[in-house]
Amino acid sequence: MNYYFKDLKVQQAKIELEQAISDIKTTDLLFIEKATLPSTATVLNEVKQLHIGQYAFGTLLLKRNELFYSSVPEMKEFYTKNQDRLRIENEYGVVYTWDEFERDVLSDPPRSGNFIQDAQGYVWV
Repeated sequence: MNYYFKDLKVQQAKIELEQAISDIKTTDLLFIEKATLPSTATVLNEVKQLHIGQYAFGTLLLKRNELFYSSVPEMKEFYTKNQDRLRIENEYGVVYTWDEFERDVLSDPPRSGNFIQDAQGYVWV
């Protein structure tokens, strides 16, 4: 099971980007037919979500993201600061509040196997 932070502002950016690409395609540029314009999916693919982690090998493997956080307390702080624009969601579309995520996912051992754990017992990859 995979978990993500999803940016709620991506949908608005998608609409604006689609309009901008459409505007470029309909401009009076002589050689526009030769242009290879990116799709919105290509442009927005990397910004729509941030992979938090997944259950694999019988344990929760958290995805370290040095730009935003590298520990669970930092992850909580990142979410708290951005909660007006973030949604926590699993790969099946189930949405979590931070409290639900902490209770249902982060507090659910086992954290076993040959993994290196941080001070709080979480495994990061």
